[in-house]
Amino acid sequence: MPDDRRVREDAAGNGDAGWNDVRSTDGDLRHSILRGNPVLAAYRLNFLANFFTGPLYKRMEAETGITRPEFIVMLCLDHRPGATGQDISAATGRPKNSLSRAIARLETKGLIARTVDSSDQRRQPMVLTDAGRETYRDLLPRVVERESQMLAPLSARERRDLLDLLGKMCRASDGWAETY
Repeated sequence: MPDDRRVREDAAGNGDAGWNDVRSTDGDLRHSILRGNPVLAAYRLNFLANFFTGPLYKRMEAETGITRPEFIVMLCLDHRPGATGQDISAATGRPKNSLSRAIARLETKGLIARTVDSSDQRRQPMVLTDAGRETYRDLLPRVVERESQMLAPLSARERRDLLDLLGKMCRASDGWAETY
């Protein structure tokens, strides 16, 4: 019966091709959940995200004192100087309270500067300071290398296809994604 189910899943396009060749290092649970569960795509995306981010940011914080929320703020400000905490929360889906603490720590560390918008006193645009830009540029290669490790099993074509599919899903997220 499991073989029949596997054939049906493969024919349905559930991405199970090749799972018989996978050897789990932590027993059957990981392998079993990754092969099939009621939210297969979401679980696999989260699996990859967890194993990508967890070790990366743990090491980053231990070695540099920069936390995941702080790095996210820096990444966003590198892409859009003048963004606010609210802008960053809306763009990343990160909780406002964790971003608020990260922003305060980055400001204390001298890595970002906040100003007050003259047209809206509540709005506080932020920019990376010179030290913030240097810190971000020093950290970025670690993240790029980690992504390269994660994508290593894919051919160049598969990477492009993956990015195209993820982009399509991200563009359609306005219909269901909510900040928290």
